[in-house]
Amino acid sequence: MASPADVDGLLAALAAPGADADAAEAHLADLRRLVLSDGADRNRLAKAPNAFQTLAAVLGAPPASPAVQARGIQVLSVALQDAEVAGPAAASGIVPPVAAAMAAFPAEQEVQSFGVAVLHNLAVAGKVPAAEVATTEGALAALVKALETLPENTAIQTQGCKALSIMSEESEMIQATIRDVGAIQAVLHTMDMFENSAPLQQTGIEFLRNMSRKSDKAQLLIGELSGIEAICKAMSIFGSEEGLLTAGCAAFRFLAFNRDNRTKIGDAGGITAIVEALKTLQSVPQRVESVFKAMNNATYDNIGNKTAAGRCGGIQVVIEVMERYRNLPELQEDGCRLLRNLADGVELNRRIIADVGGINAVLFAMTTHPNHVGISEHGCATLLTLCKNDALLQYIRAADVTRLVESR
Repeated sequence: MASPADVDGLLAALAAPGADADAAEAHLADLRRLVLSDGADRNRLAKAPNAFQTLAAVLGAPPASPAVQARGIQVLSVALQDAEVAGPAAASGIVPPVAAAMAAFPAEQEVQSFGVAVLHNLAVAGKVPAAEVATTEGALAALVKALETLPENTAIQTQGCKALSIMSEESEMIQATIRDVGAIQAVLHTMDMFENSAPLQQTGIEFLRNMSRKSDKAQLLIGELSGIEAICKAMSIFGSEEGLLTAGCAAFRFLAFNRDNRTKIGDAGGITAIVEALKTLQSVPQRVESVFKAMNNATYDNIGNKTAAGRCGGIQVVIEVMERYRNLPELQEDGCRLLRNLADGVELNRRIIADVGGINAVLFAMTTHPNHVGISEHGCATLLTLCKNDALLQYIRAADVTRLVESR
C-alpha cells in the first residue's frame, strides 16, 4: 500500500489499528522528510489534533526497532522547535516513551541524539514542559547516560548540558534528583572534554551555580569533584566572556558557603579570578554586586584568601568601583561589607585600605546614604577595625570619623 503524501494522512495511517512495524517505519520516514523540508508541514504537524499522542503511541508500541524510534523521535524534535506547542506536547505523554527508547538503545547514536534534542527543546520552552521532563521517571537518567555514553557528540553534550542547566533552576526536589543520577559528574566531564568551548563552559558553570544555590550536598560534591578548579580554569581561559565570568562568580558565591570550598577556591586561584572578573565586569552595576558577594563569601573567615585579595589588587578595584557608583546604595553596602571583611584579621589589608582611599570611600558612602542601615553598620565596623592599627589613627582623626560614627 502506498504511503499517504501529506502530514494529516501520515498521522492517520500511524494511528490506524493493526499497523505493523515496517509500515510505521515507512510512514515515519515520510513524515520526517516532510517536516524537515517544509516549514508549512512542520507547522501542520505541530498543530494537528492528537499528533503528539499518536507519535507517543507509536514509540511506545512494542516491539519498536531503533530505526522506528530514531525516526519518530526526530520528528518530535523538529516539531518541538516551536516553543508554543511544547506544553501541550509534554502533557500528551511524549516524554516517557522517549526516555524509554533512550534507555533501551543506549548505543544507538541517532536515538540518543534525537532523544536529547526532544528533552532539550521541552526544557527550553518553559517551566511547565521542563518540569514534565524533570519529573518523568527515567528521563533525567537517560539524559545523563547519553552524556556519559557519547562524550564526543557535540550536539548531545551541548543540548544535554543546557537542558540540565535549565532544569536545575527548579525545585530542591528536582535538584536532588539531578544530583542523584550523576548529572554533576557528567557535566564536569563535558567541561573537561570541551575546555575550549566558551558556550559549553558557561552552560556548565551555570548548572553548577544553580545546583549549589541551596544545597549543602551539592556544594560539597562539586568541591570534591574538582568543580571549583573547573570554574577557575574556564574563567582563566575566557577572561573576556562577561556571561561566563558572571556565572562563575555567582557559583563561587554559593560554593563558598562551605568552609572547605573556600580553601579550595583560594588554592585554585579563585580569588585572583574573582578580582579579574571584577575588572572586566565593573561597567555593569548588577554584575558588580554579584562579584562583590562572591569575593565576600570566598574570603570570609579565611585569612589566606583575604590576604590573596589584598595582594592581587582586589581592594583597589573594590574602592574604584565604589567611587564609580557612589549613588547606588545597595552596591555601596556590599562594598562596605566587603572592606569590613577584608580588613578583619589582616594587617596588610588594613594598610592597603587606608593607602588607596578606602577610608574616604566608606565615609562618602555613609554621608551620601545616611539613613541606610546596612551602610551605617558595615561602614562603622570597617572604620573600627582600621582603628586597631595605631598607625592608621592619623587617617581616622584627620577625617573626623569619631563624630560621624557617634551620629549613627
